[in-house]
Amino acid sequence: MKNFTTKKQKLRAWARNRRYTKDFGAHISELIKNISKTFVYNSSQNLMLFYPLPKEINLLPLIETNKTISFPCIKENEIVPYLCGNEFCCAKYNIKEPINTQKQKISELDLVFLPALCADLNGYRVGYGKGYYDRFIRKLDRKRTKLITVVWDEFIVDDIEPDFFDEKSDFIISEKRIIEISERPPDKI
Repeated sequence: MKNFTTKKQKLRAWARNRRYTKDFGAHISELIKNISKTFVYNSSQNLMLFYPLPKEINLLPLIETNKTISFPCIKENEIVPYLCGNEFCCAKYNIKEPINTQKQKISELDLVFLPALCADLNGYRVGYGKGYYDRFIRKLDRKRTKLITVVWDEFIVDDIEPDFFDEKSDFIISEKRIIEISERPPDKI
């Protein structure tokens, strides 16, 4: 039997290996500055961030704003947003989740930040391959809730050859640029 590796699998392996060889920490202020320049961020009140894994982009400074912040928690193999509290614990996949807090209504989310190993110029991202965020995005009202994929600039590629189930971001933001994705995904019937 032939070994078949997709472009996304190759990009996932490349990005995972590459990001462990570099230190991007010094560039986080530029990335957060680019986020704060956007109208979509400034006009949003209810944000969902993610707690960074090692070598992932750290958006935790955004907690110090006057916005309502939630974090994804994995419940029954689905993402459920919970409001940010003072304490976090390690949960599935060693991802930190808030504890002793309440659920954030999905319908109230204005802006969701998506982690990525890499992303393309069409608004698609490569994550860890479990599909949690793609399934979560399908539950959102995409006319109301906007999506920002944050990624270091060297991990922005031309095309990842997305699968049919991959969901598209509205923006890709790096430390060097803000890319607004002009083509909106089709409305779900």
